[in-house]
Formats: sequence, C-alpha cells, structure tokens
Amino acid sequence: MRDYATRDPGKAVPHLYAVAESAYRGATLDTMLYPCSQQAVVVSGESGAGKSVAVKLLSEYLAWRATQQIDGIEAREVGKEVGRVLLLCRPALEAFGNSATAHNHNSSRFCKFISIGMVGGQFDAVSITTYLLERSRIVHHDPSTERNFHVFYWLLQAGQPVERGLLGDGAEPHDFAYLGGAQAAPVTAQERESAKEKLDELRTSLEAIGIPLDEQPRIFTLVVAVLHLGNISFEVDGSGSGSRIVDDRPLALAAHGLGVEAATLAKYLTKKPMADRASQRSSRASLEDGMTEDTLLKLFSPIEASRCRDSLAKALYGHLFAWLVRKMNAALAAVRPRPAEGTPKAFVGSPLHHSTRSSIAEGNSIGLLDIFGFESFAINSFEQLCINYANEQLHQLFVHTIFTNERAIHLAEGVPFPRLTLPDADAAIRAIAAKPVGVLWLLDSATRQPGSAESAFFITVNREAERTQVSEEARVLPLPKRLRVEDAFVISHFAGEVTYTAGGVSAPTWLDKNNSSLVHELHQTMLGSDAPLVQQLFLQGGFGANRRGSSLADVEDEGSQGAYSSPRLSETRFSFNEQSPPYGRGSFGSAKRLEVES
Repeated sequence: MRDYATRDPGKAVPHLYAVAESAYRGATLDTMLYPCSQQAVVVSGESGAGKSVAVKLLSEYLAWRATQQIDGIEAREVGKEVGRVLLLCRPALEAFGNSATAHNHNSSRFCKFISIGMVGGQFDAVSITTYLLERSRIVHHDPSTERNFHVFYWLLQAGQPVERGLLGDGAEPHDFAYLGGAQAAPVTAQERESAKEKLDELRTSLEAIGIPLDEQPRIFTLVVAVLHLGNISFEVDGSGSGSRIVDDRPLALAAHGLGVEAATLAKYLTKKPMADRASQRSSRASLEDGMTEDTLLKLFSPIEASRCRDSLAKALYGHLFAWLVRKMNAALAAVRPRPAEGTPKAFVGSPLHHSTRSSIAEGNSIGLLDIFGFESFAINSFEQLCINYANEQLHQLFVHTIFTNERAIHLAEGVPFPRLTLPDADAAIRAIAAKPVGVLWLLDSATRQPGSAESAFFITVNREAERTQVSEEARVLPLPKRLRVEDAFVISHFAGEVTYTAGGVSAPTWLDKNNSSLVHELHQTMLGSDAPLVQQLFLQGGFGANRRGSSLADVEDEGSQGAYSSPRLSETRFSFNEQSPPYGRGSFGSAKRLEVES
C-alpha cells in the first residue's frame, strides 16, 4: 500500500490501490494535478467479476491511507475507529445480503453506496446506503443452482445450541421450503467448517455496530422465524372457498419466534376483513343483525394465502436488513468527533466540526458505489429488469459526467470540441419507470389488481409497445413473431436488446416477485408482538408496511420491489450529478484481471 501512497498513481503498477489513492488525493489535496473536489468510484461488472472484493480492497486502502503520517499529519484516533467500524460492517452486510448463485458463490444481492467524508486527510462522516435488496430470493430461487442468503445456512450449520434448538433438532436445508426443500443441495463438511468461521465473523461484526452478544439471539430468532414461515402450507378448507393450514407445527414455531399468537397469525394468513365500501356497508348491516366479525372476513385461496405468507417473510427480512444498515450508520456516527463545549454555533457543522449527516454533502467526500453490472441471460426475469434499470441510470450518469464535463473544460480553455451525438439513456429510463405506462408502473398496477394474471401484464406491456413503436424514443420494442405477447417483451437497453420472459407454470410470476404489500391486519399483529425487535422493525416503517396495495406514485408505500427501488436509484443518480464527481469505473473480466478507465 505504501508504494501507492508515495508515488504518482498514474505511474504505479495498475491496481485498485492506485484508484483509491487518486480518489484520496482528489478529496484531500488542492493542487493543479489534484484539485480538491468530490470523488466517486463506481464498481460494476457481471456476477462473479469481483465487485465485492474490489470494494473491500478500496475500503481497506482508504481506511489505511487516512491513518498514515506520510503527509506529516498525525492520524486521529477517531479516524482510525471510523475506519475500523466501516471495515467491520462488511461481514454483516455479506451475511444478510449475499448468497451463492450459478455464477458466484458469494454474490451481493443488493447494491450499496458508501460515502466517506474527509477532513484534514482523515475519515470524518461515513454513511452506508443500500439499494435493490433481492427480496424475492427469500421466498423464490432455483435450488439446483442458487441458494438463499448466507445467514440461513450459517445458522443451520454452525449455530449455537440455542439457535439450532429454534431450528429443530438435526435440521438441514432440505427441511425448509425457503431453502429449496427436498431439492436443496446437501451440506459438505468443508461448508460446515467455513460456516463456523463466517458466523464468528458475523458475531464480531454485529458487536462492532452496537449489538452485543447477549442481544444477538433476538436477530437470529427472527431469521429462524422466517424459515418456519416458509414451511407453513395451505390447502382448501372444508367450505371449498377458503384455505386452512396443513400442519400447525411450523405455524407454532413461526409465531413463537415472532412473539405473536399462533391463532392470530393463522387468521390473517388465511383471511382479511372485506375492504371495499359495498362490503363494509354490508358488514355493518350484518353486525347489526348479530353476526360476528369473523364471519365477515374475505377468505384467501391456498395460492392467495401463500402469497400473503411470502409477503410477510419478505417484509420481516427486508425490515431486518434495513435496521442493520441503520445500526451501522449509527455506529459510524457515534465515533465521529463532537463539537467541544463553548464552540461558537457558527462553527458547528463546519469542516472542523461536523455534527450532522449533511456534513457529507457540505465537505469533500469519497463515494464508493458497488452495483450490479448489466445482465442478459438465456432467461431474463424481473430481477434482470431491476438490475438493468439501475445500469441505465448509471450509464446516463457516466455519459453526463465524462462527456458533458469534458466539453465544459474544452470550452473554458478555448479548445475546440467536436459536435457529438451522445447516447442518451433517458428514453429507456422512462420506458421502464415513467408514470403511468412505464413497465414498472404497469407491473405495480397489475400487482395491486385483485385477480390479475401475469399474462395480462405482458399483454399490456406489448400493447403499449405497439402504440409507441413509431416514436424514435421507443425502447419497448415490437415482439418477434416467434414469441407470444403473453409470454415476453423486449426492451432496447444501452448495451443491447434484452428479452424478458414470464415465469411460466411452475416458476414464480413477475407479480409474485414484485409483491411485497402486507395485509394491514398482519402489520398490526407485528406491531403488537411480544418481541421488542419485531415491534421496532414495523414501527420504523419501510416497504409493505401498513398498506393493502402499492404504487410507484407513493414513495413511502414501498409495497413492491419496483416501488422500493425506483425512487432511491434516481435519488442517487441526481445526488451524483449535483456533486459532479470525477468518475472511475472498474471493469472486471475475472477476479484476477482489472482494467481501469478514468
């Protein structure tokens, strides 16, 4: 590392450390070669290319660099501590946000942005923001090539006796539907040994973010409850119009872990109060006639009950992940310097006395963005659309930063700049997320519509493609004759055309993957939990909370994956544009090779 800190990064051997050093100098020095400014390093690439390792190396170098005395500045102890806590956040993020896929045994199933505020060459304010957690993986994945999030397996393979007791004696992945059931791959001896080491790292990471060992079981209890939820299955009830739970044992285990009554959980997994106005008027009249409230509930079919169960599982895990990220940011903020007593108010929040989150925006910072690369596989589904939408935003940022800023520099120095027709991703961004006919909007509308079918959503998307095909900005293309309008649609992305296909008969539908809306009564049940953590997660809100539907129009709703992702990605893009950072991009052909564009 020292070689890169003492030499010109442009003359050193190409390495991620050189990228980190350039960003560090750009944020902390003020010379002709390195004018002091906001910095950003964007790490993207295909799955398995080494993005997570790259961000780890960048973070480690910056944490080391900020504590050195090479420039004659004595490193502050608080800066060392901020760097230490930041590095210790990684095991928890990977445990709850990474999984094994067909392309990578430790694939990040979310995007993260780390913003590092710098003062006097040292770490000051650091925050972590996450995007696009693949919540559908919690309940749906192909067990022949994919796995669920790491933490589930680590608890099964190396959990302490109390934790394994919650799972059940001798429990294995094949005992849980959310881990693949009978199709789950058997655990090897090497995996068990690795799980013990990883679980120890996770416990250390949780301690570093303010969750002591004696409080960690409440987190793992919730994780186990999610697994038991997945084992709750439904069949048609005696009336033939509703559903009932097949086996009460997983229901009891899930209810115990969530701190709620099993009867209440069963009730609102299989039915809900009638919501439309006509039903409500009828309900009031019926109650006056002596009927009970239980007779005025809408009965769920077994399929609807399964979707309700899955929505609760995704809400629980998603809330837990968001809560952990908030704990990380709180731990990072706790070790920041505070204004000394008697400091004039005018200086509070200045570069010397940061005390609010806005200090990152006010001073120079280094941003590290770890994001999925563009994906186009033989079969592309909802996950690929979300990932490629994120990359359209990133591509637009790249074009704006590189070409627009370069043109401004040429003109300011009186150097001629050629007229260029620049690629513009706005058309694709609008086609995916614009109101009211963007693909995500149409999917969200179909998700909220009772009885809506996946095929109807695909037909609507293709009908919109026909309507706009004469426009030069059309990005949803007419479907090739070999494909059916109810099975696929095609989007022209900056990197090429991608055909997105329906889930099929046995695979989960796009509506299933998008849906995270939670029955209001289940949300209220969680608020009344005897488990303080469950109460806290649902009190703090988030996706699927206290809603019967979802819409991209309502950012606070977040009742669907699309609604959760779209506004936050746009927020990051515009934040980058306002800061006008230099742009660094890592392109990985393999974990052993790195090409750097700057």
